[in-house]
Amino acid sequence: MLPAYVTAKALAYWQFTPSMRLSLDVANLFNKHYYASSYSNVWIAPGDARSAMLGLNIRF
Repeated sequence: MLPAYVTAKALAYWQFTPSMRLSLDVANLFNKHYYASSYSNVWIAPGDARSAMLGLNIRF
């Protein structure tokens, strides 16, 4: 049995013009240490650390 966990994700975007948008996506916002899965007592997969993705969307 693995312990329960809760992570947070945040997404924000800025609309510069009707055709241009900048976005920021942050996963595991509080950098919580957790175990995502396990097959046995000797093989336990830790969860991902905090990560961020910046994106730019331009429509033509």
